[in-house]
Amino acid sequence: MGYTAQGQIYNKDVAAKLDVEFNDEFINIIASGLNKTSIDKSLRYVITAFVLLEDGTTVKEDKEERFVLPAAEKKVLNSLTLPRRDLRRKIILLLIYDENDKIIGKDRVVFYGDDKKDPDLFSFEQDPNKNQQEAMDEPDGIVLRGLVIENTKTKPARDFYREYYANYLAKKVNSEFIITIDELLALGTNTKVEVKVGDALVWQFFVNPRSDYISDMADIALNRTIRYLQQQKRDQNTIRKY
Repeated sequence: MGYTAQGQIYNKDVAAKLDVEFNDEFINIIASGLNKTSIDKSLRYVITAFVLLEDGTTVKEDKEERFVLPAAEKKVLNSLTLPRRDLRRKIILLLIYDENDKIIGKDRVVFYGDDKKDPDLFSFEQDPNKNQQEAMDEPDGIVLRGLVIENTKTKPARDFYREYYANYLAKKVNSEFIITIDELLALGTNTKVEVKVGDALVWQFFVNPRSDYISDMADIALNRTIRYLQQQKRDQNTIRKY
């Protein structure tokens, strides 16, 4: 399978934004979208809260909804409330998808919760490998690393995601692209799973509930993911040389 390198440009036409407000007991996070164009947009948002537990595992909770964003307007999409005094590390991620289910807007806020004097500290993460100018050259100065987003509907597809992600963590893959695992309707009542790195489709297959088949697909998909990321890195190094 061939790959086409495609850069991920977010928040260009539609900007995702997470605003944070503090009071004595809670942290309020307001998610909004801004349509920068002169055309009404039919969109979908997903806001996800990741919480790192003491045993090192991560739990997540999603909220999603389709919405219409009028031209040149900003709309509040949803909100979350967190306890102010909570030492657990938390990540709040907002993604906005277009009518083709492509991510076009993103924002993220991280609550580190590891400062005993002030557990309320938070910041937006930037790629530590970029210098200040390179970070400023990004569309919004934010780089999401290591994220695997799941949009599955059936148990076999969820099993695939769990096995893929477990192997992803075990091999310490840290993609600077968002990886999405989508389950889509295919022929008849069948479904298929697509694995994308950024906008590039690296693997797809028809869902089959056999556990050995799911394991094989997870192995192949991760190998294709790693191969694609390695190719992207080689291409970037070649561009820098010239």
